[in-house]
Parts: sequence; structure tokens; C-alpha cells
Amino acid sequence: GFVINPFGESIVFNKPDIKALKDEVERRANGGAVEQVIEKEATVQLGEPSEYPKDMVKAIYAHMKKNKNVKAAYLRLMIKDDEQSYLVVVDFTGDRRDVFDGIGKAAWNYLNGKYVDLVPFDTDFGQQAAMGVEPFYER
Repeated sequence: GFVINPFGESIVFNKPDIKALKDEVERRANGGAVEQVIEKEATVQLGEPSEYPKDMVKAIYAHMKKNKNVKAAYLRLMIKDDEQSYLVVVDFTGDRRDVFDGIGKAAWNYLNGKYVDLVPFDTDFGQQAAMGVEPFYER
């Protein structure tokens, strides 16, 4: 970590603060996207958003319609460590980074203080999250 103005009204930046700043800079540089790994011990709750983000879904849908690699997408509300985010499970072919970056950029202006987490459908978590949910987009 480091301290700004150590002999006056100091501002302390510890490792978690620095990581949060780095993640935010990366997120903004990538149109809102930053890659994270959910650890096995993490508690994750999934549900339906109480306020459906129509504008965000509309923007993502329009983007996906132009991207031939996306087959389907599912929307969930995810709560991890008391932080809510939108979870979009994406069934796609091709390059993951290209697909996810495009979706993140399409959603960016409609997040209203939340994050959007993107997971591939072909993972165990993606299939479990999408189970019993109608896709908001299908090719």
C-alpha cells in the first residue's frame, strides 16, 4: 500500500483499495468488463430481478442480433457477498472475450449502479443458472 500526505490529513491506500482501483480502471477501459473467478466457497444466490432492466436487455438483444456467434442468453439477478449484479448466461461459439466485451459495452449505459456478470452456458454454473429460465434472446 501507500499513503498520500503522511504528515497531515493522510489518505491510506491498502492492498484491497489498490485492487479495487485497478479493477475499476480496467472495467472502464474495457467498456465495463473485467474478468473475475468465483471461488468454490463463495455463496451465490440467483433469482429474478425485482425490477426488470428492460433498457439494458433491449440494448444487449440488439447487439446479439448482430453477432452470429450468440445462440441464446438468459438473465438472472445474482447476489454474491451481499453485492447484487445482473448475471447473463450466454450460449455462444467463437471467441469468449469478443462476445463478452460486446455484451458488456452494450449493457454499460443501463447498469444503474449494478454490474453485469457474464458466464458461458457450457459451464456447470452457467447451466445451473439457466435451468428453468426462458432465454431473453434466442437465435
